[in-house]
Amino acid sequence: MKQGIENALRTAFRAQLKEVTQVQFSAPATLEAVNEHLSLFKPALHRFGGDINCVAALDGTATVIYEGPDVMFTGICQALKDRFPGQIQHVERVSPSVITEAG
Repeated sequence: MKQGIENALRTAFRAQLKEVTQVQFSAPATLEAVNEHLSLFKPALHRFGGDINCVAALDGTATVIYEGPDVMFTGICQALKDRFPGQIQHVERVSPSVITEAG
């Protein structure tokens, strides 16, 4: 895919394009950023009667309240790790009662 994009840029810009550099950008894994990314999955989860919310994003772990199919949780965990590489290594699933008791 990288070569395809590079070729398209070279074709479009010809001599004006001197170099193509790939940039890896990863936004900080803040609570807000993680919940924003999780919002992409909410419509599908809602169809199965589920939901997801991140309640903490600290020290490489995103702590989430999750209700829904286990197979979807596995995919969402991987999506978070892919979206925040090197920042989220683990996704911890907690029940709403744990948050209520701690709060």
